[in-house]
Amino acid sequence: MGAHQPDVVVVGAGVAGASIAAVLARGGIEVLLLERQREYRDRVRGEYMAPWGVVEARALGLERVIRSTQAVDGRYRVAFDELIDPSVAEGSKRDNSTFLPDVAGPLCASHPRSCEALSEEAVGMGAELVRGVAEVRVETGSRPAISFRNGTETNMRPRLIIGADG
Repeated sequence: MGAHQPDVVVVGAGVAGASIAAVLARGGIEVLLLERQREYRDRVRGEYMAPWGVVEARALGLERVIRSTQAVDGRYRVAFDELIDPSVAEGSKRDNSTFLPDVAGPLCASHPRSCEALSEEAVGMGAELVRGVAEVRVETGSRPAISFRNGTETNMRPRLIIGADG
């Protein structure tokens, strides 16, 4: 980072924050990516990317990164519910591969593996990742300011601050 003043600071290195950091860094922009967690935790959830999101991830060159996490295509949808008889639900089976050309359906992936893969992609493109960040404070203005703690307090004035902290 040029004299510790990156062009952009992204607060939150989850799916959205790591994705934007990777794309910006690939474009030659100096990016600092801040993450509260030292390791991504599984929160008993997964990532579900709708078919149109798959198209966007593909256009951004990030689909392959998410697929590298053992993501699967949700080709079929069956609306099982405790109030619907299973035979009725099975009769409502829908083929998600018919919505958009060359998209097999929504992309379903592990949350922690997706976050890790995307943040590694951002670092590989040139972003700097700092984990274990706390006490983030942002000051707005034509040249915003941000401060955070990671052992010591850091202050900087990037051109842009992106909040992607969920």
